[in-house]
Amino acid sequence: MKYGPRLGVNKMFLNRKPKCAVLQCVLILTSILFLGFVLIKSQFNLASTDKNIPAKNKIGFENNGRHLYKRSGLRVNFETNNLDLRIIVITYNRPMSMLRCLNSLNDVDYVGHRVKLDIFIDRSSESKKVDQETYSIAKAFSFLHGEKTVNVHKKNVGLYGQWLDTWRPTEDNKEIAVILEDDMTVSPYFYKWLRAAHAHYDTRADVSGYALANVYQLAAAPGGIVVPLNYTAYMYAILGSWGFSPHRDRWQEFLVWYDSASTNASFNPYVEGIRHTEWYKSFQKTNSEGSMWTMWHIYFSHIHKLYCVFPNLPDRYMFGQNHHEAGLHYSGNVKADQLDKLVSKSNWNPDFLKMPKNAIKVDYYGRISFR
Repeated sequence: MKYGPRLGVNKMFLNRKPKCAVLQCVLILTSILFLGFVLIKSQFNLASTDKNIPAKNKIGFENNGRHLYKRSGLRVNFETNNLDLRIIVITYNRPMSMLRCLNSLNDVDYVGHRVKLDIFIDRSSESKKVDQETYSIAKAFSFLHGEKTVNVHKKNVGLYGQWLDTWRPTEDNKEIAVILEDDMTVSPYFYKWLRAAHAHYDTRADVSGYALANVYQLAAAPGGIVVPLNYTAYMYAILGSWGFSPHRDRWQEFLVWYDSASTNASFNPYVEGIRHTEWYKSFQKTNSEGSMWTMWHIYFSHIHKLYCVFPNLPDRYMFGQNHHEAGLHYSGNVKADQLDKLVSKSNWNPDFLKMPKNAIKVDYYGRISFR
């Protein structure tokens, strides 16, 4: 009698053991199935992209049938307000060219300012894959002056996506940005000049941006652009894409306009009477106008009467050098005298930072005016 209730309790639990065992088996089986599903899903994701590319670095773009443009899911944070300079390097499958560019960025004097390096890697339009050597070198590169991120596009975006969606700053963003293609190298003094140019010209409503390299050979005038050397900078009606630093406000306005204008399949951004339009039309004949995003910026600048600021230095030295690597626009052959034109310690002059008080403007045909 004394132990009756306890024995009854033990019998009750003994009778429940088979049910518990069945429940445990069900739980274990469910866990195994769930784990198997997760593993299969992750393997499928890796197989459908690239084994060495982490998903968190992927960016999405969409194609509207004519050009590539930003999707709302862009995962790059441009809301960082504590940066002085954002460097954007765009690349695809030229790993050693990219490394040369990155190494030149490590040699720059950033005067102690806050700098961030963003590397954007495009995918192949055919295989949809990322060049693994380019990705590995970008990930392994040690940027000595600030944070570095490597961003891999989710799909092929071409030059349009690389240029037009790698910097979309918010309205309260005050950073300077410069966009470099991977076959560029920069002068150790490029940031000093760029900062001085922004400080002097950013308040003007007719400035589209700033270029690190001059455009003597691109002028429509037979003799090219010739500006008196007592002017350390000049304003030209067409941007320079060899190291371009957009004016924040004008760039935002241009992107809004482009996102709308590019959806009109019947619209062409022609500026009649200039060489660039002829180039663009020739690209259209071969369905390769996607290699010339600049035509849209040229048209936008034309209708708003905007100018790009360029350095004007002795012997045509510059703060950014394009090496004309083989790609969409060049065969890879470049004359030796076109290289090694970067401003260096041996030819640097602090007077290069003295911007002209009176702006000197150059039109499409090389004609000079003062405004």
